[in-house]
Amino acid sequence: MSSEIPQEEQEQRVTYSSSLLFGKPPLEAMEVLKVRQAQLRAINGELAEWFTAYGRLRLHYVDELKKLLSRGQDLFVNENNPKLHNKKIDSLGLVSPMWNSVLKIAADEAALFDQSTRKMGKDIIAPLKLFNRHNDSNLVEMDDLCTLAD
Repeated sequence: MSSEIPQEEQEQRVTYSSSLLFGKPPLEAMEVLKVRQAQLRAINGELAEWFTAYGRLRLHYVDELKKLLSRGQDLFVNENNPKLHNKKIDSLGLVSPMWNSVLKIAADEAALFDQSTRKMGKDIIAPLKLFNRHNDSNLVEMDDLCTLAD
């Protein structure tokens, strides 16, 4: 996957930014930038909040799946329940390989969800939150530039 922006999209971006700034007096251009930065902060904040809630939900799913997996691993080997296990006969018989496959699928899914959720936190949520923290000071600088533009 190339990191280059397609020519058509690049032209749209230039047109968009040009329509925002060029041909406007300096004070008005600074106001447009200030409004746009406030919009970006709000959008990033909402996205960070949404992804955080989504990540919490996924981690809760992983926790519940791990509990279920633990229960499934002990289900037919726990000698405390003679209906499900005894020493004379394998309670699952020919179904045992299938049951082990189901447990492996659940374990793999839990690991995948856990890993991908943590990666989402590192690669998406943290940068969004960090962007908002770093750009608070830029708003003060923009106020100073607006004063200069007067």
